[in-house]
Amino acid sequence: SRRSRLLKAFSWATAGHGLSQAIRLGSSIVLTRLLVPEVYGLMELVWVFNTGINLLSDVGIETCIVHSRRGDEPRFLNTAWTMQVVRGGLLFFASLIGAYPMAVFFDQPQLTSLIPAVGLGAVVTGFAATSIQTERRRLNLGAVIRLELVGQVASVITQVMVALVWPTVWVFVFGFWVTTVIRLVGSFRYLDGISHRFEWDVTAIREIYEYGRWIFGSTAIHYVASSGDRLILARLLDGLSVLGVYGIAMRLQSAFLQLHGRLTTAVVFPALSEKARDFDPDDPKRAPALSRMYYKSRLGLDAVFITGAGGLVAVAIPLVGWIYDENYARAGWILQIVALQIVTAAMLRPPESLLTAVGHTKYGFFRSLSRGAWTVTALPLGWWIAGFPGLVWAVALIDVPAAFVIWPAMIRHGFFDGLRELASLGFFGVGWAVGTGLLAIF
Repeated sequence: SRRSRLLKAFSWATAGHGLSQAIRLGSSIVLTRLLVPEVYGLMELVWVFNTGINLLSDVGIETCIVHSRRGDEPRFLNTAWTMQVVRGGLLFFASLIGAYPMAVFFDQPQLTSLIPAVGLGAVVTGFAATSIQTERRRLNLGAVIRLELVGQVASVITQVMVALVWPTVWVFVFGFWVTTVIRLVGSFRYLDGISHRFEWDVTAIREIYEYGRWIFGSTAIHYVASSGDRLILARLLDGLSVLGVYGIAMRLQSAFLQLHGRLTTAVVFPALSEKARDFDPDDPKRAPALSRMYYKSRLGLDAVFITGAGGLVAVAIPLVGWIYDENYARAGWILQIVALQIVTAAMLRPPESLLTAVGHTKYGFFRSLSRGAWTVTALPLGWWIAGFPGLVWAVALIDVPAAFVIWPAMIRHGFFDGLRELASLGFFGVGWAVGTGLLAIF
């Protein structure tokens, strides 16, 4: 049944992310004792560039496979895979062109070699089989998550071994390559999918374009919103040490955001898409049925993530002091502030997935547009008013303008429940009270 598959997928996604974050935290504890903050700061710039070219060229291929009625047809999947391969080659070419200007702009000569080294991974990723998306479409996440965990463990082992003998930024590049190759091989040899060949189906391309054109714009602007803080800090600060500490705080925060994103995109979105395919678009029963399913899934997510955000605000400073040495102590108060972003993301990311599941991808674009506008206005303004802390507060509130885009759309299509949205904020108070109580005891 759909319910049992949904619960199983939810369990796999939660357990897999928990293990992934435990591995990530363990590697961070070890590597921060082997590498100086400047190394993390330099790698932040590499990830900002390569993430940027990925997002600026995202036409929604993976999402369309999950959503489309043709998502299991070999001809459709071969066409999507062909587009993916072409895109990977273009991304590597973009990394070759953009590396030198980035190095000059930020006065970091190492970027001329680091950016193409990571960019070459896009070619390898482009050849990965669509079996990963097929398994997610069917809510069969077990094999996908096991493959990801194997790649992560192999990457961490590689990073620690390299750091012991060569403690430079290339530690992260070697780890990235190990993960990328394992993902490629596993997508063909371990996951259940078709044997790919190059194919060019015009109707499939048209469908992917029609569905993904708003996603393309959305992810392009999302890049500005999600990476603008790093770019601004890299230009305003002297040296990369503070950027490296800031990156540590954002990684701890993203442990929550990434799990929420994974559950939303890998569990909630496929389930809502499957439910939406049960109805004709004009069926009056569709909106109430989807709204009930949506808020039922939101209840568990809010109880975990909004409550967790409240607890994180309470314990952030002593938690960072316990995990890391004094070089990274400033990450504590940064984490305390940016944890507030978990609340707004938890309330505004799932409704975007619901709207996308019924084919309204344009709202994701407008949500990203609101975040991008906030980034280019509020972040510099925050820096001008209060310096670095002002910029951090602006980052924490980046999702607030999206409420004026997403909630009116939910109301217009008959999905919105105002009382349920208000009740979500109560979870934050519970989390803060529990966190404060734990601090008083321990």
